[in-house]
Parts: sequence; structure tokens; C-alpha cells
Amino acid sequence: MDMRPGGIWRLIIALAAVALLLPAPWASRDAAAQAATGQPYKIGVTYPLSGPRAAWGLLLLPNAEIAVQQINTAGGVNGRPLELVIEDTKGNPEGAVSAMRKVVQIDRVAAIVSIFTNVVSAQMPLADQLKVPVVSTVEAPGLVGKSEWAFAHGLFLSRTIPAVAERWKTQGVKRICGLKYDTVAAKKLIDAYRAKMGFDPDYAGLEVYDIIHMIAQAIKANGYNGDAIRRGLTEIKDFRSIGGVLVTMGKDRQSIVPIALYQVKDAAKPTFVEIAT
Repeated sequence: MDMRPGGIWRLIIALAAVALLLPAPWASRDAAAQAATGQPYKIGVTYPLSGPRAAWGLLLLPNAEIAVQQINTAGGVNGRPLELVIEDTKGNPEGAVSAMRKVVQIDRVAAIVSIFTNVVSAQMPLADQLKVPVVSTVEAPGLVGKSEWAFAHGLFLSRTIPAVAERWKTQGVKRICGLKYDTVAAKKLIDAYRAKMGFDPDYAGLEVYDIIHMIAQAIKANGYNGDAIRRGLTEIKDFRSIGGVLVTMGKDRQSIVPIALYQVKDAAKPTFVEIAT
């Protein structure tokens, strides 16, 4: 294999293995699964839906809605449906605290999905007080480690890029083609999102989709209350991401997302020929 500068190889970083997505552990194995019924398990979503950051909230929210719809259609969690309770944070700390108080103290959710470092930072002391886990896609190093009730799921570039760069250096790689997720494994989300929004989801959308499924798995395993969900999230191991890879929750409560390096012989005809993890 010629990896010398000027060779015909191109390197693509893909964020998942090329494989069909395995069934989620909470999904029914029966093709004729009954839709979930009964009292719902509530999950709070505190996203910016107004203000300068509203576009992000509006782009990411459908991923959570699709996840809930698919879980409920497959039979729900222990036969009961999930329900999202959505509240606008306006993208600022004051709105973040107000939104979280509302969904926890009035709507009685047992877990929160959130976004943005300033928002999550404001919500973490309240999570400690109310004993409700907050799960987000924030990438600020060490942030969620400050609270046992805070979790983050995503590709933490500050942790993975140095390792990848070192591999490139030892192999003499000089050029890369792009950064993408595995559209084969993510097809069940991409198709639903495209039908709903008219375009493909951002990679962060896949992370939001995963977060809903992680919370569902925690509820199924441990029960529906803040501490049970917190313990379930802490115990996540070999969770099958929508991107196709197996994810484990680190001791710092940041998910460990493996990456795969794909090498392509001809950039015009991208046939994957080798995987190096």
C-alpha cells in the first residue's frame, strides 16, 4: 500500500464502521411490534428556539422527535411511550435555568437533553440540586466532569484528533478528502429527517438521536427517575450508535466514540478498501 506523498491514495475520516446498524437493545425483535401505550416516560428538551441561536435548536430538535417516534412505534420502553417536553432556553444562562425548572418541577421530567456550553454550565448546579441528569453534545473539555449529573455525547475532537494526527504522521499522509459520518448505518435517521426537513441532518443531529436512545436504554435497565437514569448512563458500554460504532461512557461522563480511518484508491470512485482503527 503506497501512502507516500503524491500517491493516488486519499484518506477519508469516517465516524462509523461500514455495516448495517444492529437493532437497538430496547427495540422489539417482532416485526409486528405493538405501538407503546400507557403513561409516558418524559424527557425534557431545553434548546434555543428563539434568539440568535434558535437555528441550532430548530435543526437539532427533529432528531430527538424522530428517535422518540421510532422507539414508540417499536413498542416503547417497557411497553410505555417516551414523550418530549420541549422548552426554549433562548440560548442564554437565565433562559437555561428557567427552562430546566419548568420541565423538571412542573412537567416532572426525569432527564434533560440540552446544548451549548453556557447553557449546560448554568444548568449543572441545578441538576445537582434537583437530582436530574443533563445530557448534551457539548465538547468543552472537563465541563461535565464537574457534576455527577452531567453527561456529554459526541466526537470530542480535542481527544481524538491528536491520536489521528499522530497516525497520519507515522504513515506519511499529507492530504485528506473529508470528514463525514457513515450514511449507510445512519440511513434510518437520514431518511426520516430528510422527509421532515427536506435536507440531511448535521452530525450533531446523530448525537442527539443517540442521546434519546441512551436515555431510553437507561430507563429500560434501571427505571424512571433521575438517579436510575444517571446510573444507567454511567453504565453505558458497547452502545450501538446510529453512526454504527460502539460507544462507551467514560469515567469523566464524556462518551468515548471510536473512529475509523478509511482509505480510498480513487477519489472519483470511492470504494473503501481498508480500515484502520
